[in-house]
Amino acid sequence: MKLVDSNKENWKEINKIVLIVNAVDFDYSEKLAINLNCNFENISKGRCRVRINEKEKKCVNSLSVLSNQALMMVNIFYEYVEIEKLVNFIILNKNNKKKIKGFIEIFDNLMVNDSGYLYVNNEMEIKIKKISWNIPII
Repeated sequence: MKLVDSNKENWKEINKIVLIVNAVDFDYSEKLAINLNCNFENISKGRCRVRINEKEKKCVNSLSVLSNQALMMVNIFYEYVEIEKLVNFIILNKNNKKKIKGFIEIFDNLMVNDSGYLYVNNEMEIKIKKISWNIPII
């Protein structure tokens, strides 16, 4: 993410990140996983990689903000049945020009200036409170 001088800008806190899904691929060996490459709707620069894995014990949905590149990493854990449902909805969207959106609510806030640039001082790992999807069908 672009580092910005915190004194010259007006900053606001956000606790919801809106993702626009650009590409989807699936990994399947022993377990099914979905990989999403995304841009942001409410943050000006950067990209996000989302990995949706099968739920295991002690796995926590998390968002990692990197300080050395304009990239966030999201790890989401769903039960197999939920992954299967999501895959089916993604398949229904494959010929649609409207993009899939992901909405991620986090427990901590991120700082964004009036231009939409994210303030990143250090790398952060933040727990995810809620995840929802908007998948256009028609």
